[in-house]
Amino acid sequence: MKNYIRMIVNLVLYLGVTFLVFWGVGILKEQNETFKRLLDDNPPVLLIICACIIYLILTLLFQVRHKLTKSEPKRLLDAVGFRKLNDNEYVGSFLVGAGCALFFFGLMTLSVLPEKTLYELNNYVDVFSKSDAFVFAILGAGVIGVLFEEVYFRGLVFGELRRVLPLPVAFLAHAAVYAYFQPNLTISITGFFLALFYSFMYVKTKSVWSTVTAAATLNITIVAAKEYGLIEALGKGNDFMPVAVLVVGAIFVLLGLFRISRFAGIESGTGGKVEAYLKAIAAAGAYIAIYYAVLTSVIYIWTQVLTSYEPIRPWLNESSNNLWALVINDIIAVALYFFILRRYRSVNLFELCGFSRISRSTVVQIAILSISMGLWVTSIAKIPYVEETFPQFDTLFNSLVGGPLLPFIVFLLFHSVYKEILFRGLIFNAFKTAMPLAVVFLLDALVYGQLFFQWDPALTIYGGMGTVIFGLLYLWYRSLWAPIVAQLGLFATYYAARHSIAAFEIEFNGAFYAVMVVSSASVLFFMIRLWKKRTSAVPAPQPSAIPAKRGARAGA
Repeated sequence: MKNYIRMIVNLVLYLGVTFLVFWGVGILKEQNETFKRLLDDNPPVLLIICACIIYLILTLLFQVRHKLTKSEPKRLLDAVGFRKLNDNEYVGSFLVGAGCALFFFGLMTLSVLPEKTLYELNNYVDVFSKSDAFVFAILGAGVIGVLFEEVYFRGLVFGELRRVLPLPVAFLAHAAVYAYFQPNLTISITGFFLALFYSFMYVKTKSVWSTVTAAATLNITIVAAKEYGLIEALGKGNDFMPVAVLVVGAIFVLLGLFRISRFAGIESGTGGKVEAYLKAIAAAGAYIAIYYAVLTSVIYIWTQVLTSYEPIRPWLNESSNNLWALVINDIIAVALYFFILRRYRSVNLFELCGFSRISRSTVVQIAILSISMGLWVTSIAKIPYVEETFPQFDTLFNSLVGGPLLPFIVFLLFHSVYKEILFRGLIFNAFKTAMPLAVVFLLDALVYGQLFFQWDPALTIYGGMGTVIFGLLYLWYRSLWAPIVAQLGLFATYYAARHSIAAFEIEFNGAFYAVMVVSSASVLFFMIRLWKKRTSAVPAPQPSAIPAKRGARAGA
């Protein structure tokens, strides 16, 4: 009886904290119109805020309870269980998450289902993927929300139930609690079965990392499919494709559960390759999250807060002054990366990125290469067909190099360094710790295309070509100065060429074709020359892009 009472008290405590936090945030939301608009327009942000508050409260409660009882775990994470998974467990978890996502897609687009059911399925996805920025949906639904949900429902609620109740009863009771918290009947039914899958995985692996992996795969896949119109495309036509996707999803889930059941707790002998990939992706994801957090904050303060001051409002609203906001963003972001790496990983940002000296001849050759690249792009963009078909290029160049000289020079210096620290020093190096170089270049280009161009096809191809060239320079010369010089030369050329064409009112003519030919030959010549003259000595050991925590032994 004592165990039952303790279980009920703990469950009431966990559930009570959750209800209290969501209720409290809801009350606060009504007191401030800006805060209310932010949360109403971005449900994932509401989830992030509530999840963080609940985590902090539960962490404090665990410490207090440990001091009072001396028997309960002191740390929240100790009670949950975060055992490292083997590769087979990771693969099984990915299969379950991907299979559930495919199964859900099939249900969402299956026309034979009742109209109310289809509405509830689609409305659920619409709500938790609704946000002003795609990254909010990914962080809320796919990262922080998943960590909170799995720690809370699997680690705490299910853990408390299985400690006292027979395992089958704990499975059902936990699934019923999870279903209760879902927003409508259809999602409650799917959530009930999903909870059974997750609790099975949790019992088998004895680690919440398995359910976090599956849930993150499921949610990120759904959010991404919604963002890029894949769900809508699947719903067009007859029910053959939805049924096929549904069946494939069910097969994936069964294969994943079987793999976990068969290989749980057994070392795979593959050297932890899956874990290495996950660490690389997590590190790159953290860098990207910081990028978005800083940029969003700076833009909000610049456009919403500072513009409320009448004396500076006209200056702030001038588009030519927007580059100053980006300069401020760059300085804050670099300082934050430096602090986080230094404080929590005991790594110097600049040592991690690699700012070793390069020779003057190399600088000159890279400068000529970048000038040739700038002339080539400018000439291509001036072709009448390109101007008419891809006006986004003119919009891009006008925003970056169309303003006065002084802010452009300051922007060029700071932004070139910041871009190379982010894309080569941090993200490129993070991927390179675990992945083949071809995949590293592809992922780096895709990340660049998303962060700067929202994957606009033409701009992403343009940015991807530059990303590959800058990445090769960084790889060949093992110094971030190489791509920084290339950035400086490229955008300085854009500025000079654009303003010269405008000043002299130069129309497209045959000379542009000559510039294309000469600049193409120049780019090819200097890329080959720089490759041949690349650093041949074995480089000194660099700090890992995913450095060990402070106090850990090197190589551990």
